[in-house]
Amino acid sequence: MSEDIKRVYKAPALEKGLEILEILAAERRPMSMGAIASALGRSKSEIFRMLSVLEQKGYLERKDGSELFHITNHLFELGMQVSPVSTLLEAALPQMRRLAARVGQSCHLAVPSRDQMVVIARVESPEAIGFSVRVGYRRSLADSGSGKVLLAWMSPERRAPLMEYFGERLGASFNAEVWEYELKAIRARGYVDVQSTATVGIIDVGAPVLQGDGGEILASLTIPYLGGPSTPYKVADTVPFIVETAQEITRLTGSHGGL
Repeated sequence: MSEDIKRVYKAPALEKGLEILEILAAERRPMSMGAIASALGRSKSEIFRMLSVLEQKGYLERKDGSELFHITNHLFELGMQVSPVSTLLEAALPQMRRLAARVGQSCHLAVPSRDQMVVIARVESPEAIGFSVRVGYRRSLADSGSGKVLLAWMSPERRAPLMEYFGERLGASFNAEVWEYELKAIRARGYVDVQSTATVGIIDVGAPVLQGDGGEILASLTIPYLGGPSTPYKVADTVPFIVETAQEITRLTGSHGGL
């Protein structure tokens, strides 16, 4: 279908509803009807019905009599029911539990979502003290270890518009040539180990989960490594384990039908 034909069809009510969900997801905080209307450049009367329907259908809720709306887990639950995602999780979770027990660290699985990575599964560290990332956490692909893995194994056609977007958004601080060189080096190495930009003292160690050997990237398997006196392995020692686990998830996902 051409872009010209696509533009013929309009669904104003649906567009309003999606805009509401998107602004609440982007803001990551409960918002009042007035704040939502202001952020979208619309009047309260324009979004009143949309908010009511989204609340009735379970996509939004207000707690304790508050007038502040926030997104529920309903969208996430729907996403988890989609066959490709459930297949990936079925293949990944047992392997992730085995990895966490083996290296004494938590691990998580992140997938690309537009210009961000979003965590869809995690397994806690078996140690008394550990560090983990919550399911649903999202961060720019250009600002995370998981993001670097996802970008490094993307096809050039898929990565090019993202690199252009980052260049426009980040300006002079983003050098596409330097990034492409780094991503090429990551891919040649087969993994990433970088200081976390979100948390001091954490090193992100990640490897790709692919759609079959040599296929398109599906997810990044990442250990947010936290060192300590009782840590059984050094950072470098965890690399073979996470690479092996990512490869096994790749194999299992393929045997279950892939994505």
